[in-house]
Amino acid sequence: EYIREAIAPTALPAPFAYYGFYWGTNERGTYSKMPLDTYWALGLGDSFVVFCPSLDLVAVRLGNGNRGSHLPGPEGNDNWSDDWGGRVEGFFSQIVDAVNDPYPASEVVKRVIWAPVEEIVKDGDGADNWPLTWGDDDAQYTAYGDGWGFKSNRTVEKLSVGVGRVFGTPPDFTAENIRSNDIERPGDGARGAKASGILMVDGVLYMWMRNADNSTLTWSNDHGKTWVWSDWKFSASFGCPTFLNFGQNYEGARDDYVYIYSFDSDTAYDPADRLVLARVPRNEIRNNFAYEYFQTTVGDNIPVWTKRLDQRGAIFEYPGKCYRLGVTYNAGLGRYILCQVIPNENHRFTGREGDMRFVGGFGIYDAPEPWGPWTTVYYTNLWDVGPGESASQPVKWMSADGRTNWHVYSGDDYFAVRKVEYVTNWTPKTKIALDDDGRWTLNGKVTYPGAQAEGLLMNVRMVNSTFEDRKRPDFDADANTERFLSKIPEYVALGARAFTLNLQGGMPGYEGAVNSAINPDGSLQAAYLARIRRVIEACDENGAAVILGIFYQRQDGIFENDDAIRNAVRNAMTWVRDAGFTNVLIEIANEYDHSGFDHAVIKSVEGELELIALAREIAPELLISTSGLGHGRMEARLCEAVDFIMPHYNGTPVDDIPGRIEALKKYGKPIVCNEDDKIGEKGAAAARLSVENGASWGFMAVKVNQHQPFVFDGYNDDPAVYDMLKSFTSP
Repeated sequence: EYIREAIAPTALPAPFAYYGFYWGTNERGTYSKMPLDTYWALGLGDSFVVFCPSLDLVAVRLGNGNRGSHLPGPEGNDNWSDDWGGRVEGFFSQIVDAVNDPYPASEVVKRVIWAPVEEIVKDGDGADNWPLTWGDDDAQYTAYGDGWGFKSNRTVEKLSVGVGRVFGTPPDFTAENIRSNDIERPGDGARGAKASGILMVDGVLYMWMRNADNSTLTWSNDHGKTWVWSDWKFSASFGCPTFLNFGQNYEGARDDYVYIYSFDSDTAYDPADRLVLARVPRNEIRNNFAYEYFQTTVGDNIPVWTKRLDQRGAIFEYPGKCYRLGVTYNAGLGRYILCQVIPNENHRFTGREGDMRFVGGFGIYDAPEPWGPWTTVYYTNLWDVGPGESASQPVKWMSADGRTNWHVYSGDDYFAVRKVEYVTNWTPKTKIALDDDGRWTLNGKVTYPGAQAEGLLMNVRMVNSTFEDRKRPDFDADANTERFLSKIPEYVALGARAFTLNLQGGMPGYEGAVNSAINPDGSLQAAYLARIRRVIEACDENGAAVILGIFYQRQDGIFENDDAIRNAVRNAMTWVRDAGFTNVLIEIANEYDHSGFDHAVIKSVEGELELIALAREIAPELLISTSGLGHGRMEARLCEAVDFIMPHYNGTPVDDIPGRIEALKKYGKPIVCNEDDKIGEKGAAAARLSVENGASWGFMAVKVNQHQPFVFDGYNDDPAVYDMLKSFTSP
């Protein structure tokens, strides 16, 4: 009784949400990377002990024994607001992963970024299952269980199984039920037939039906209107089979076989120790005698198949944790993606607790072949929403490069769709650096060798190439980015070697836009980051750098407080560092002292110094600066703190530019203007004077590139400026 009381979350006033009675507890699910039954006690000098009964695990961190580090606040003082539960999670989650992950980390996918919970799209309230296949008519076909299907034509009667189809792409897809007396069944739970896998091959829909005294096959020749049931069933195992899905109407399949997975159980309700695999020629799917079963591999991952079901082998092993799954081929990554929910101990639920629809975890695994070998893409015991009882990542909704996907799962008994970004082990080609003489280099070679601009970094401001406005859903952000991407080679050919982006974009020519990759709490938005990533990688491919700003005036009003701004710097720097970008320079704030900033931690010199130090602490290998207003001057303390000096010349008369440059040379650092809105002959003159005085210059075609409608047309943006740029960047 004492132990139970000591580890239970207290209802009394307490300084921390995780507080019990002298013990920290995760029973409220505060920390998603630790099991609910994780408990800890804090000691001196960053030491603590953690125990987790469900994992049969005790872990101890010895700490450093320094009394001064006991319960430090965010600034190293005695501020008790510091999240010690988060520190415990950071330590213990690594042990949890090591214990739980049945396979080593993926060599292809380095990290997974989930869209925020509020961006999850749902339909089909009250139903589950939802396997998907891509039809020859471009619709996706699916099946639901224990519900009424999609809301557009919701059935009156609750069905054990029904079919439907989905049109379009998230978040704006539409869906409808396909009514069919041949397939619809009443019933509930294990008492009624359910669909566990669906596939279209050569215009025919095939569907596995479980809960039918093991499982059996059905098919439809008319896109789900009528169905035929086979006269055979699996005699053992394959109690919850699912198909491996390739492209539209099975296009892009690895061979002329169809592949079928299941956990090695006779029912859909008893977890197994392993997954099994069958295959059948695509023209003999209805013939049970044509099926072969994976047995083992020999040599260089060559599969051995057997006709005997009792000789089946495992393609995946996870004792007691193999359960319902979905498998698709990600052509962009060249990997097979297996999504598998983790059965809770009380998965045969009687209420919400322990019900995978509402709470629990899952794993995502990848492999080079349908039979493996598997590695871990993502694993969690406790997702931030209910993972559902089944999940998959449909091929139709995968991006061409395989990095942007949509995770479809039955969480909370919905057809739930959540965007997921795969950060791959991308290999950079372009490295920006400074040599011992303060000259800019790309891949170790000075820029523009033999040209007047040798050692400089001529750049173009393209902050709205990744623009979005959350108030304007009609604006196609991805198409806008695509237009810019197609022109990068032309800008580089004209002499540009860097482009300025910003996580909060730029002024689009009208007030009130909500244009930010950063959330109010300082976390980052996956969709916006995906566009930033595409530009950075395209620049890398073309031998160019990116000056990446974090904050932009008019947008910092979204932040909850100054701590959110600090979090934004931490998260942005961590993202750039972990992505492995070597062609990125950092600009903390665009014109930090602009009146459009609300927070002193951005708009004051002291605040900028703090943020620069914070950024450098997280990613010391990156070159960091911040920019000032358009008068071309910079505050002395900032010039001393940054790696390169970034004046703006918008308000600086052309003839004053040499004097502004001369005043900054005393700091002995490279000078990089990355914003001057002069156009035509004045812009060309400003660029020429900058180069003649040993400073890099940045062009902002404000009415063309930055104000809507955004135009990216290379040389035609401003022929006079680009003629000048080409002339002094060419030998």
